[in-house]
Amino acid sequence: MLVIFLAKYVIWILLGGGLRPGLFTENNFEIMLVLFWALTVWNLEGKLTLKQWLLLTAVIFLSGSRSGVVSYFAMLCILLIRQFDWKTILKLALLGLIGVGVVGIFISRMSGGDLNSIDRVVFFQGLLIAMRDWELMDYLIGAPPLTAMPEVVCQRMQYYTTLFSAKDPSVCYSVILHSFVMRIVHDHGFFGLVFLFWATNALLKLSFVAKRVRVTVLAILFLNGLSVSSLNSVYALVGLIVLVVAPYKEKVIFLQKADHKAVTS
Repeated sequence: MLVIFLAKYVIWILLGGGLRPGLFTENNFEIMLVLFWALTVWNLEGKLTLKQWLLLTAVIFLSGSRSGVVSYFAMLCILLIRQFDWKTILKLALLGLIGVGVVGIFISRMSGGDLNSIDRVVFFQGLLIAMRDWELMDYLIGAPPLTAMPEVVCQRMQYYTTLFSAKDPSVCYSVILHSFVMRIVHDHGFFGLVFLFWATNALLKLSFVAKRVRVTVLAILFLNGLSVSSLNSVYALVGLIVLVVAPYKEKVIFLQKADHKAVTS
């Protein structure tokens, strides 16, 4: 699958006229799926081969996705840094080189040369405007259902016409913020955000996903959610399903013991 992604991305870059490559859809979404596939292999085998790492790295950086590159960087840090010795120093040097690539992608995506040219920064500013009169309970459980964003926020986001209310084109809701994390905080508060990640971790734990992999999954979901849809994306759900249903050694042993117990009882 990584070979297919790499081939499609290379062809797209050569013939796509400057557009960002993608296999299924916008790569902000599908890169998360690729990372979850890689984590499934890691959880099954305890590692990725050098070929798999190289292919994965090429796909991530060719995508040009900021959230994808940052998520990949987090994945490397969590999976590879286990103790501090000379090997750790080499790993940190490698991560430093990748970090330079992360910065390069961020700079290349800044059309105006400053942070305000990044649309996600604009979205975050919109969230802060919507939260400026909040009280403690609002921070915990979010705004009342179907609370419209302030008019000034909608005016600033008016170029996203398809995300405005069909009934009143001048009204917009939290979906205009794009970011899953921002939308959850606005609609359900920090309690809702914590609950979603706690429930996801609990599901992965019940499915015998290793702790280090679970932490990586949550980090990827959070970092992707700062930019786009995270758990509200079919690509995240497909990736999680693959992680949950994979035949891990511990899961197979547990099921065999359960079957044996059921037969003998």
